[in-house]
Amino acid sequence: MAVPLYGTDAATTFLDLEEITGQPAPRVTDPISELTIDPGTRIRHSGWVRERTKVFEAMLQLGWSESRLNRFASCGANAWLMVRQDDPGKFRIAANTCKDRFCKVCQSQRTEMIAANLSEQLEEGFFRFVTLTVRSTDQTLEEQLDHLYDSFKRLRRSKWWKDRVDGGVAFLEITFNNRSSQWHPHLHCVVSSSFLQQSELSQHWHVASKDSFIVDVRAIRNRHHVARYVVKYATKPIPAKVVFDQSRLTEMMRALTGRRLILSFGNWQKLSLTDTPDSEGWECLMSLEVLFANAKAGDEWAQKVVASLTAPSVYDARLPENFSP
Repeated sequence: MAVPLYGTDAATTFLDLEEITGQPAPRVTDPISELTIDPGTRIRHSGWVRERTKVFEAMLQLGWSESRLNRFASCGANAWLMVRQDDPGKFRIAANTCKDRFCKVCQSQRTEMIAANLSEQLEEGFFRFVTLTVRSTDQTLEEQLDHLYDSFKRLRRSKWWKDRVDGGVAFLEITFNNRSSQWHPHLHCVVSSSFLQQSELSQHWHVASKDSFIVDVRAIRNRHHVARYVVKYATKPIPAKVVFDQSRLTEMMRALTGRRLILSFGNWQKLSLTDTPDSEGWECLMSLEVLFANAKAGDEWAQKVVASLTAPSVYDARLPENFSP
């Protein structure tokens, strides 16, 4: 495999971000960054250098495809500075992104997108926030996830559920308890329903799960707050307690491979929560590499623009369609 080029010395070819922006540069060795000297990738992932390295090492250990490894390693490459056509003082970065579920930056952007779409779905009607939990066991995470998903499927097929819930969407959350060394997967659901009795749901969930009465039901009053609260579970890649435990990390990544983290059901089954904004109204001004070179050469305008590009929100999800430099 030609991916892990750890021997490359990028120090003499990569621009010094600390010199350009005046902000401290990461001081942690990052093997992934040596796969590419692209400045867009470096600046995009500077906030999670150590975690990103661990995720990449787990990908290698799991034997994932070279194409996926390359996409992950070069996420943020071919970056271009974009300017708003009707506001020349407003900038953002467009780049090739990996969109991998284990990429913290891509998932952070996905959070904003899904939360906005879910909030729009909650504009009219009666909605409930439901949490479903299965009993903690020493089973593998994959076995527990199979059990949780199968239990939820049985609940949705029950007459009691169908009579009360028109549709909804469920988001998976996974936590890990270091004291008990057990995984704790559960589902956070937003459902279209005027009323759900918690005690009744508890009984029907026990029938479906065969091991748990633990549920929670709350009326949704602030749709924006709930949308952001629930979406963060499905879009946060890996719990902090797991990312530096290589065996647990690989177990989690293996268990989530090919598994849906967001489940829509009922009359919400065709709901699209991942519609991405287009690039209409924006145009590419120059490559990020040229911008950084100009800033390093002393161009004051370029230095000011670079200093403004530190927030993750300045990254666009994609380059414009049919874009050619």
